[in-house]
Amino acid sequence: MSGAYLKIPNHNPSKSDLEGQARRSKVREFSTKKWERTHLSASFWNKMIVISCAIAISLDPLFLYIPFIDGEKKCLGMDKMLRDVALILRSVTDITFLVDIGYTIYEGMKKAYTDINEGDEIIPFAKNLARELEWCSLVTDLLSVFPMPQLLVVKMKAVLNLFLYILASHVLGALWYFFSIQREIMLPLFDYGIFLDSLEIGNTRHIHFPTKLCYCFWWGLRNLSNFGTNLATSNYVWENFFAILTSITGLLLFVYLIGNV
Repeated sequence: MSGAYLKIPNHNPSKSDLEGQARRSKVREFSTKKWERTHLSASFWNKMIVISCAIAISLDPLFLYIPFIDGEKKCLGMDKMLRDVALILRSVTDITFLVDIGYTIYEGMKKAYTDINEGDEIIPFAKNLARELEWCSLVTDLLSVFPMPQLLVVKMKAVLNLFLYILASHVLGALWYFFSIQREIMLPLFDYGIFLDSLEIGNTRHIHFPTKLCYCFWWGLRNLSNFGTNLATSNYVWENFFAILTSITGLLLFVYLIGNV
């Protein structure tokens, strides 16, 4: 064999390599600590938001105690002290939501800035901002601060309850009119029971339709309001079933209304 030697590379790190590894280690350690601090801060802030929501929900019923009856003047009064306290406490929770909204916008802007260069136009920044912001959470926070949505929800509930009541009255009035026609054509001489009123006033005759409609609607509304307690039925089975249906419908609407107050 010739006298060739195999050169083994030197794996001993140089001073520059050691310094680079130390810098990378410090950067990783700093990034880890920064992420932990950010994670803890976000976790703490989320807990504060949840607590603020719970407090806000607990404070809202206080507004229901503001009106009272003045026994001396025999009129409706308003507890101004309770009103001011409830408004102040509720405003504190609203400030928390406003701070959260500002923080969300700030974080979105910061992330959007990091995704574009300094020479880029404002349009890429706006696109990045729109992508980074959590719009659902932001809109929810805004709606929780302003009282207008609550007022709209209350109004919509009231409109829905009124609509159901009107619709039920209209349907019962129409059924009452239809059954009155049935009873008249089936047995001319009969105890007409709850349909006697419609026959006596000539409501089953060819009269002005708005007059007929209004009277039938009033019949349904009146008997829904008193749960059909004033209905004097005959011994006809289906007539009694209709009276029972009227009574149960009025009771269910009343329970539904009480449950949504």
